[in-house]
Amino acid sequence: MLVKKAAERSVTEVRIVEAAAQLFARHGYKGTTTRQIAQLARVNEATVFRCFERKAELFWAAAESRLTRLKLNRELQTGMAMDLDPEIVLPMLVEFLMENISEDFEMMRLLYVAGFELPGADRMFREHLGPIFDAVSAYFGRCAARGVRLTSAATSRRARASANSSRASPPATITAMIAAASS
Repeated sequence: MLVKKAAERSVTEVRIVEAAAQLFARHGYKGTTTRQIAQLARVNEATVFRCFERKAELFWAAAESRLTRLKLNRELQTGMAMDLDPEIVLPMLVEFLMENISEDFEMMRLLYVAGFELPGADRMFREHLGPIFDAVSAYFGRCAARGVRLTSAATSRRARASANSSRASPPATITAMIAAASS
């Protein structure tokens, strides 16, 4: 599953990968042909195979093109690293999940397709999603070690309220909270 990094790709390869991501997300791995990908990318099917020897290699390049965009934002990373109170971190985490995972249709579909139609998906999941889940797990582990309880109804209400309000208006920055916590 060795895939070229985006910086090493030609314009043609990028067009092919983008077309593949759209079609694989829409129709699945088995329901997408390399001919369809070539047509959407406006290249000859032979060009697809010159860039990607196998259809599976193209799928992994498409999936990786979406997964590499998934990164914890700086405020959330800082909040977890500083072990800020879950009442501060949890709403940011919910917002991250809502904005980056549940609203990115193509990425979610590519994850489903990889998980259900292709062997070896676990390696890509670990590579791209593992660091995110490890950071979140470590944060909650440290909270538990400090005796912080996450069962508060107020915390879950705040998390839901944050997720709902983030769609209507930009969330208040945590910079002031981080500064206050570190002083």
